Amino acid sequence: MAYARYERGRSDIYVFRNLQGEIECVSCRLSPDGKGWWETRYFTELKDLYVHLMGHRMAGHLVPDETLQRVAEEMCQ
Repeated sequence: MAYARYERGRSDIYVFRNLQGEIECVSCRLSPDGKGWWETRYFTELKDLYVHLMGHRMAGHLVPDETLQRVAEEMCQ
């Protein structure tokens, strides 16, 4: 099940766990150097994903509250 899917007016991100167990931020609009565009980013740690999602929010992208809540809950398990 996806953490978030593109949904007009609700979510600007698509994030899911792939078959290898990594978490993908598909067509991500953030990049470490600020020059990348629409690249898929991969995460193995939920804490890194949470920080990444907060980066999306800081950039003005729509990230559903329930996505952040789910990631936070899974970090506590």
